[in-house]
Amino acid sequence: MKTSGELKRIAKSSLEGKWVSAIALNLVPVLLNVILMIIPFMLAVIGWLFLSKNFNISTDSFDFNTKIANGSDFWDRSSSLISSLFFMGISWTHLSLVRDRSTKIMPLEDNLKGFKSGVIGNNFFINIMVILLTALWSLLFVIPGIVKSYSYSQVNYLFHDRLENEESVQVMELITDSRQLMDGHKGRLFALDLSFVGWHLLAMLTLGIGYLWLTPYINATKAAFYQDLIENS
Repeated sequence: MKTSGELKRIAKSSLEGKWVSAIALNLVPVLLNVILMIIPFMLAVIGWLFLSKNFNISTDSFDFNTKIANGSDFWDRSSSLISSLFFMGISWTHLSLVRDRSTKIMPLEDNLKGFKSGVIGNNFFINIMVILLTALWSLLFVIPGIVKSYSYSQVNYLFHDRLENEESVQVMELITDSRQLMDGHKGRLFALDLSFVGWHLLAMLTLGIGYLWLTPYINATKAAFYQDLIENS
């Protein structure tokens, strides 16, 4: 099994000469998240202004902060699901790059891989089930939820390979396969995540601009991790 350093070198090699297109690839869901965060706030403001002007409703009788909080909670969950749908295409693209460095990145087209006919239905239910199962485990304690999130972390890649091999796709089978594949390797992936802590701190010091480069780097490294699992399973 490869070390974190070796996986990172594979990731950087797969991105060589492709950083601009890789940044564009990962930028789409980021921009979408920003838009989805702005929408509930704007709707709440417009709604409050309309009600206060036309029905003479004061801020005392209209719990403005509560409405924003409730709307934000709904949109946070929605944006999380939508982002996960986009991430499927992103993760597939990085896996292709790790396997074949001659692969070209087409940011818009690659982002929409998970929305193609015959894929989007399974894509949607896979992400719904992963989010639901992780949330249910998190109800016990935080740690079981984190452990299960690592268990289910390879679902997108396994889905890709099922499609590539023209095999049948059963959502719960994919989740079970991911759990079995990660048996004994959750600690490795956790250590890999920890190895990026310094990079996260640097990215935050740049007011988030550094994530334009860090996000493709992390996604490529995660794809290399899956490939290493498959080769040694």
